[in-house]
Amino acid sequence: MRYSINFEGVLLLDEEPPQAPPAAEAEALLDLVVAELEEVGAEDISVVADADGGTISVSVSVVADDLESAQDRGNGTIRTAFHAAGAHTPGWTIDWTSASATREDDDHLIDA
Repeated sequence: MRYSINFEGVLLLDEEPPQAPPAAEAEALLDLVVAELEEVGAEDISVVADADGGTISVSVSVVADDLESAQDRGNGTIRTAFHAAGAHTPGWTIDWTSASATREDDDHLIDA
């Protein structure tokens, strides 16, 4: 089955107090994330950001036998791309606020 995995969060500079990065820096980082998602063969990539507030939404599609496997695969793909792009390293932090999975064959939403 095919699932869409979506993560939402807030991208922040790792400083006191934490704050949203300048729009150009956030855009550059997210461009790298998209490139890394493409590099690992992610499908149906979507990265949406509100540069002013630092909120981001990232989704990919995965093929898996069940919801748990889909979540694991989607989570691993998204985390790998963010790490390879330099997020979650000194200077950046992401506070993930929600995750969801949608089985695409019947559009059945499952909150994770």
